[in-house]
Amino acid sequence: MALDRNARRRLSALGRDGDAPAAPAAATPGRRPGVLTVGDPEDRHGPLEDLLPGLVREVDEGELYEITVPVAALGEWAEQAVRLWEQAARGEHAPRALGNVPPEQVVFFDTETTALSNAPLFLVGALALGDEGPVIRQLLARDYAEEPAVLAEARRLLHAAELAVSYNGLSFDVPYLRDQLRYHRLGPIELRQHLDLLPVARSRLGRSLGNCKLQTLELHLCRRQRGHDIAVAHIPQAYHDFVAEGDAWQMCRIIEHNAYDIVTLAELTAYLMD
Repeated sequence: MALDRNARRRLSALGRDGDAPAAPAAATPGRRPGVLTVGDPEDRHGPLEDLLPGLVREVDEGELYEITVPVAALGEWAEQAVRLWEQAARGEHAPRALGNVPPEQVVFFDTETTALSNAPLFLVGALALGDEGPVIRQLLARDYAEEPAVLAEARRLLHAAELAVSYNGLSFDVPYLRDQLRYHRLGPIELRQHLDLLPVARSRLGRSLGNCKLQTLELHLCRRQRGHDIAVAHIPQAYHDFVAEGDAWQMCRIIEHNAYDIVTLAELTAYLMD
């Protein structure tokens, strides 16, 4: 597998213009070109249902909160990112790693947890093509008791996909899901096919970027960076605070962080796979 021409062009450009992301066609007034503002410190305080409209779902394992939004709700950049992947997947020279899987049967996913292991998982986000375009589904546990419902529904969602795509999913997300499912005696998770882009990035890019963190690739290959994004290290405490206090302002930041990660994952698939 080799970098496609778009990825090579972006990497070669680093030697000419450093780390600065290229300006988008029309920059948002008041913001630096090429910077996505995530989780702005606005006055967004209140209950979950007011700040993040969603649906309370009842499944056999209990209740969960589901937030479903079209990718277009994130902005034109997100539509373009997913369109790039879809065009690559449907093209004459579709990435070999995708096999013959139609784009409609591919799911990009990411999880948010309260620790690195042996602690509750509280959010699973997934991006897939729907009947009316790409859609992001986020399964949220509003408290620790709703984790089994989130785990079980995420398991069903991933089992239904012909191909699941993740970033570090082989080492983290899938083992975490497996361990928590086992803890709650909910059965195993078995993906039909799983593509983890992190080993691909390490193989293709090596040490050329310093590291292969998702947001590092987002900067250098997708040519954008995030402003005011919640730090990964702060996510567990932010969730604990939400459960204890009921104020969902930090959940807005976590939900946005998770959604941006998934969209970036889709775009990177187009850049990293041939």
